[in-house]
Amino acid sequence: MPYKSIYLGLVLVLTACEHGPAIVLPPVELTECGEEPATPELPTRDGTDATQMIRDAATMAYIFALHEAHASCKARVMGLAEWRRKVG
Repeated sequence: MPYKSIYLGLVLVLTACEHGPAIVLPPVELTECGEEPATPELPTRDGTDATQMIRDAATMAYIFALHEAHASCKARVMGLAEWRRKVG
């Protein structure tokens, strides 16, 4: 008859946990990255310094925007890693 007492104890323990494990979601701000910047419209090359300066400035702004988008996403991924480490 010891099996009946073990079974009864198991039933009591399992009914105490009727809701099951809780699902913990990450903070929403850590699950979205910034948009990739649009490719700039560059003027066609005409051999003048003024046009080349416009092209260079647009390209540099695009590279900085790409770098910023990457840094933002990397920070969020690192934030998710930290959150996951804390949650377990």
